[in-house]
Amino acid sequence: MKFKFTIQLLVFTLLLFYHGFAQDNLRNDSLVVIFVNENHTSKIDSLIKVNGINKTYFNDSHTLLTLAISNSNLNLVKYLVDKGANVNIVLNTLTPLIQCALYDKDTIAEYLLTHGASVDVYNIQRNTPLLYAARVGSVNTLRVLMRFRANPFFQNFQNYNSLEYALSFGKTEAANLLRDYMVAYSKGIYPSCFDGPHVERISKRRARVFYLVNDSLNSKVFVQSKTFRVVNGVLSFKGFFATDSINYTVKFNKPRKHIEKETVVNTKTKIFAIGDIHGEYDSLVKLLVSNSIVDENLTWIFGDGRLVFIGDLVDRGERVTDVLWLVYQLAEQAELSGGMVHTIMGNHEAIILNGDNRYIHEKYQILTRGNKISYSDLFTQNVWPGAMLRNFKAGVVIDSILFVHAGISYQLAQKNIPLVRMNQLLEKLYNPDIPFQVDPNVFINELNLIFSEYGLLWYRGYLMQTPTIPKATLNEINYVLITFGAKYMIIGHTEVDGITPLYEGRLFPINVPFARRGIIPQALLIDENRKFWSCSINGDCALISE
Repeated sequence: MKFKFTIQLLVFTLLLFYHGFAQDNLRNDSLVVIFVNENHTSKIDSLIKVNGINKTYFNDSHTLLTLAISNSNLNLVKYLVDKGANVNIVLNTLTPLIQCALYDKDTIAEYLLTHGASVDVYNIQRNTPLLYAARVGSVNTLRVLMRFRANPFFQNFQNYNSLEYALSFGKTEAANLLRDYMVAYSKGIYPSCFDGPHVERISKRRARVFYLVNDSLNSKVFVQSKTFRVVNGVLSFKGFFATDSINYTVKFNKPRKHIEKETVVNTKTKIFAIGDIHGEYDSLVKLLVSNSIVDENLTWIFGDGRLVFIGDLVDRGERVTDVLWLVYQLAEQAELSGGMVHTIMGNHEAIILNGDNRYIHEKYQILTRGNKISYSDLFTQNVWPGAMLRNFKAGVVIDSILFVHAGISYQLAQKNIPLVRMNQLLEKLYNPDIPFQVDPNVFINELNLIFSEYGLLWYRGYLMQTPTIPKATLNEINYVLITFGAKYMIIGHTEVDGITPLYEGRLFPINVPFARRGIIPQALLIDENRKFWSCSINGDCALISE
């Protein structure tokens, strides 16, 4: 009993000590604020001698400098900077310049920038002063940051740049300033490059072919275009800008295929499935050539085989347009040989079609902002190759093998939406004019299920557990496979270091990154005997399941 009382007394004493210590700290920090507010330089000098000039206060969220900025005390700011205050210190979510941006202290911001502050210094969330100024609409500080060439294309952890932040938070004046600034900023700061061709059908008989160009040497961002004649719904032309001399063909009036026949395919031919490419054109070409899908001239040599792209061809990489043209041309060639190219809708295709451009490569930001267009303008219904995204499928079953981007979850399977129905819903969403009648409320409800965290574009439960999604069980994947008439499921979306079967050989995740250092890109080959092979970018194939 005495021992128990002693422990309780000790705990009480420690708590009392901690409380007193915390109170002392609070009192001391409050005194610092008083000294700053009343501009007591002598007392501030004493603090500096004892604690140093960059001592942090209020749980490491402030220094004397940031407190002076909060108080709009330019003279004290100058005094502290002369004393050696760190103008680039990062304090949790704060830096001195971010403090200026949050409260529109433009005069202090300009002083800091002329005395060593880095205009693009960012905090632990990768937010820069320009991002904060855009978010809160601090237009005076915004103008100062622009004069010092703050990078408007820099993205935070949420993949927002400054213009997107301003638009997101309804800061119209800031957004208007940033639109013009992005155009000016883009000229001459990025290496010379171009993107295209893009084909815009402007009438039944005419099409405009254009390239987006950044001429860094002459500080110009512009559009190079020509108009061509469309004959019987077909446009044929040769690339005409810089190094592009490829022959292109676009078939505008190609009849719609029967979506039912494209959803469930009965064939014993070989299948080659590729994970998330994200604009990595060179790696894709090497993978296809090394595994005898195409020859050195990028001509289809896979016979009556099926080539499946599991989604996420777009975003991140700098050669998205080249990837799309290659896929488009291979689809045409494959049909002539009795084969077929299947393109699955990934979450990043959906993101682009929804007008969200947060994940595009800096090259595309420069080329589109510099020409005062939106990247999404390249993916409308009358612009190729971007328009092809609108016909990507939710999924396909080839010889009892289910291919979807992120995976069909047990929770989605229980909603009893057939795969062909999901394909019809996506087709109607992105091509509103097609003759598919559906009740508007049902349409919205079913689309919400497809696009939810349990939907086939975003689900991660087969490979990981999240705070809101438990990891899937073997019984659950068996239920999904039975529901959709499949024996196996092939997915992308969540990255893996290599292709190996999971869930007792029923699931094959194939999103081996194309652009991660130290990882060798791979694809999945399923031969005529339904043996599964992991094939590398170098053409080496290893049997992983039979």
